[in-house]
Amino acid sequence: MANHLSLGRIRSQAVAALFGLMFLGLSVHGCLSAKQVSDPNLVCVVPAGAENISLISFFLNLRRPDGPHLNLEINAIEISSQGLWQPITLGTRRIDTKKIGAGQVALGQTTLEPGLYEKIRVTLAPDATITRAAKRAELQLAELQVEIPFGEPFHLDKQSSETFFLSWDVEASLEGATTLKPLVIDLKPVQVSPITANRVYVACPDINTIYSVRADKRWVDRSFYVPGRPTYIAMDHSRQRLYVLCREDADIKVVDLVTNVITDVITLPMTFRPVFMKIDDDFRHAFIIDEQGTVSKVDLRAGNMMARKETGQQTSYIELLPASGSVAVSSPRDSRVYLLDDDTLEINGEITISGKPAGLLGKDDFLYIAEEQADMVTIYDTRLRTKLKSLFVGYGPRRLIDQDHNIYAANARGGTLSLLRTTNLRMLKEIPLGNEIYEMASSVKEQLIYIGKNVREDCGGSLSILDVTSNRIIDEIEIGSRPLGIVVGQ
Repeated sequence: MANHLSLGRIRSQAVAALFGLMFLGLSVHGCLSAKQVSDPNLVCVVPAGAENISLISFFLNLRRPDGPHLNLEINAIEISSQGLWQPITLGTRRIDTKKIGAGQVALGQTTLEPGLYEKIRVTLAPDATITRAAKRAELQLAELQVEIPFGEPFHLDKQSSETFFLSWDVEASLEGATTLKPLVIDLKPVQVSPITANRVYVACPDINTIYSVRADKRWVDRSFYVPGRPTYIAMDHSRQRLYVLCREDADIKVVDLVTNVITDVITLPMTFRPVFMKIDDDFRHAFIIDEQGTVSKVDLRAGNMMARKETGQQTSYIELLPASGSVAVSSPRDSRVYLLDDDTLEINGEITISGKPAGLLGKDDFLYIAEEQADMVTIYDTRLRTKLKSLFVGYGPRRLIDQDHNIYAANARGGTLSLLRTTNLRMLKEIPLGNEIYEMASSVKEQLIYIGKNVREDCGGSLSILDVTSNRIIDEIEIGSRPLGIVVGQ
């Protein structure tokens, strides 16, 4: 019998792993129940850590994106180890082949004990339809369950993140006009390319994983395990390294993107957990703030602390201002933005804000400040040390990003992007996105902005892609977990 649904696998194991992540239950995109963590950056319900646990994720794409239009439901995906079936997903996942097209669907993920696994099982719901010439008909399913053996027993290594892909040939799976034959799934490994350009890297702290997305196909194509809650990331393109700030471990892990292996760990001598990181353009120094408002400057090559300064309370974001030799730090509790000398970290100025400052953006001689509580963006002249203007935007602006002469404000509460024009300092339009918005990253070459979004009800997440030439959302990439730090490999 021909294989109509193939499953590919990619693997990556991190060294120097310190913590694992164990989910007690998962929905289609994420977690259901476990320990509540009182961490504003970890909004999902997540479980306590465990050292010997690894992650496994499943994604679905179509072998032929223009094939027949089917609607069906996957009730469960399970994996077998020594005859014991364990759930990969809990709950129903609706599959609409027309909506998937050339894209990809995140089916779910879970954590498992290391060991040998022999096969997976996919369970379909009995109700399904096929649409031809705008007419929908009932689709008969020959079988509701399909078991897919591995070519040989698959060994899940300790502290690794494994990603599997189901590639479905819809047309070949049909028999006649209204019957879906039993699906046969073939397992084959996916070749991982060492090329890091044209990729988007996404940190998912809830599952200790970083996903790699192929920008051309707009698919997740691999994953690797980074313990300690990876939050914010920066990419050294020339050395093909990823610097990962890990909140729970209070360190920076350096990942070789050719091998997906952690090659170095820079321990941060902090009393409190780090919340945000910025790295200068030559990747010599990292500037980090912790949850109590201490700013630290770290030499990335020597691994030494160079300077440290206590600023405001509950600081949230940093921005580097090389034109003025300053570092800007936002402190929502103090309603201030502190300006520090980028060498000594001594405070040399402060900006009083009417609302709570959040994300910061430095551009030329100006500092743009997102005021999350006041629903405004304030423009500050760093050379003249004066406020120029405050603009009302959407509800809860949290992060800012620039592209050409435009600035985009991500409005976390409103689920929108506000487009600001820097040449005349006015707001042009508001772009609806839906869901809660987190971080953003831009591809200057492709004129795209990737926007991380959280699906709060099931701990899932996605990347929306904005075309800056038309200022329209052109695609959505399902990640399957809440994305935080995002970086684009140019």
